[in-house]
Amino acid sequence: MLIELDQITIDKCMKFALECVGTNKYYASRGQSNVDKITNDIFVGKCGEFASYFLLKSKFKDVIEPDVEIYRGGRKTHSADLEADGFKFSVKTQTLDSVKLYGMSWLMEKTAVPKFEGHHFILCLEVERGCILIQNVVEYNDIVSVLAEPRLKHLKSKCAFYYNDIILNKVKL
Repeated sequence: MLIELDQITIDKCMKFALECVGTNKYYASRGQSNVDKITNDIFVGKCGEFASYFLLKSKFKDVIEPDVEIYRGGRKTHSADLEADGFKFSVKTQTLDSVKLYGMSWLMEKTAVPKFEGHHFILCLEVERGCILIQNVVEYNDIVSVLAEPRLKHLKSKCAFYYNDIILNKVKL
């Protein structure tokens, strides 16, 4: 499903990214210091959350809007990005530029994997600014069963899951 965000939502996502960029120490710990890239990563991720929120609103009665509060230090968590009628959803969003370089894939911290047990993952692709293609919704076990090393060797703390692996594992080809 393709979801085009309105300008108010895009602005909300950019405001969040700009306010959040200075509080996010995870990028620096992985050697990433390009503030524009970090800001864009945060922006794209929040756009994916809002697109997923709009999708869930069309399917569920009780959906909690994406969180745009800025958390500092130890207050950051790996809680669900979205909740709907008791279900927990984690949203992963990738850009087209990233797909061209690494294939359709998403990353997460290795140490965080168990914290997502019971979540559903909404896999998104930013096809253009503020325009999100929701690829699929998959269960935690579908992700865990195909976790792999990222293609970039310096991302030692991360694991990757590749869309083709999820689909092929699901159909058992």
